[in-house]
Amino acid sequence: MLSPSVCFERAAQIEERWSILVAANPFVAKYLGICAGMMDNARPLPVRQVRFALVAAAKEQSLRTFPTKAPLKPSEHLLSDVMLEAYPRDWIVGLIPSLGAKLRGRDLRQVDGVFWHTVVAAPAITYALAAAVLFETADSALQALAQHQPPPVMRPVRKLPVDEMESARRAYLVSGGSYSCVLSSLGSDGPRAILELEAGGLPDMDMEGSREALCASVAFFLDGRPLEECLQLAGGARVAFESMIRISGNRFKAALCEIVSREGRTVGRNPRTGKAPMLSAAKWTDAQDRQTKKPPIHRAASRQK
Repeated sequence: MLSPSVCFERAAQIEERWSILVAANPFVAKYLGICAGMMDNARPLPVRQVRFALVAAAKEQSLRTFPTKAPLKPSEHLLSDVMLEAYPRDWIVGLIPSLGAKLRGRDLRQVDGVFWHTVVAAPAITYALAAAVLFETADSALQALAQHQPPPVMRPVRKLPVDEMESARRAYLVSGGSYSCVLSSLGSDGPRAILELEAGGLPDMDMEGSREALCASVAFFLDGRPLEECLQLAGGARVAFESMIRISGNRFKAALCEIVSREGRTVGRNPRTGKAPMLSAAKWTDAQDRQTKKPPIHRAASRQK
């Protein structure tokens, strides 16, 4: 940001031999290109994004990317050792003085830590120096650092106590598989209960087209009918039925049996909408007959009698 003349009083003359050696080094040239590209960026790069881009490139070159006191495997290398071999020693030690006393095979957190530190482990030049030895060109390094998408952060979800989760399952069965009823019955713990129910293979059966989808689910899981026939039975609720199949697990069939075998085969109503998400037993046959366009034989025989 200042004119070089400001630094003349404390400047030191560089030997021509040393400057020629540094200028001829391809890694130094890549490093300078990366620095120039980073300065041209409109905003700084996130550390997490840069770290995962470097880790992805380091794994392809068998570099150790995690902190450990275990000795190096024959096929492993350290970034700090690779950098000492790639750059002119006097030049790299001038940028990172701690490299001067480094022992081969011993990691240097200021350098090797760029792979595992979640915050800035060293000045930005260290990340640029690492990128210069990990990528073939400065352009490929800048592109990888700018475009690499780190994996999403998976935050653990606190599970509900066993008794509260049992209450959620009872509310699910009583309501005929309605997530909204579970939410209303458990209050603030409802969202976590929904996550556990879905993870356990119990889908929401109170959605648009749930009546037809439920008929198809009963036919598929309990009656053992072919999938093609059940898809026809679902009719316009095919999407809802397919969603149930995707989420359903081992517990869904048992839950379905308990729901439809309740007294009168009726289910509780949704307190929010006032609607029953499931069909009663008296409507099972009629609904199935209408979907498959088959006459209700047993009712016709009864009328003839």
